[in-house]
Amino acid sequence: DMLQMPLQDAVRRMDLPVDEWSPKNKLNNMYQAQVLWDEFMANTALAYINDVGGRLVALAGANHVWRDAIPERFERQAAQGGTPRKAVTIVPWRGDRLPPPGVADFLLRMDGAGGGDEIAAVLQEQRQRLRGQP
Repeated sequence: DMLQMPLQDAVRRMDLPVDEWSPKNKLNNMYQAQVLWDEFMANTALAYINDVGGRLVALAGANHVWRDAIPERFERQAAQGGTPRKAVTIVPWRGDRLPPPGVADFLLRMDGAGGGDEIAAVLQEQRQRLRGQP
């Protein structure tokens, strides 16, 4: 868990595959806030699964679906509760430069043939047809 490692190591793990990205001093508290939010979302998802059973699809922002955000927190909390569970991540992605291996289970390419943009366009057409619009 990134809370247990030195700050410099945690910042290095948060590097995005974007040229010239560097941490901003004004965001020093952002990481703690995001970790708290991730823990809460993981706990809420686990409580739902424990109460209702079955499976859950959670739609969360891109920074929350990396493996070391909600998914690993969900899995850790489940294991600590005595019922190990698995979370799977699908991260929307644009561009040719891919993130490092292991930070997501699957990437959904948003650009290009068959990508998320094309899927969104088809869904929009279906919505318009259902509403009786051309």
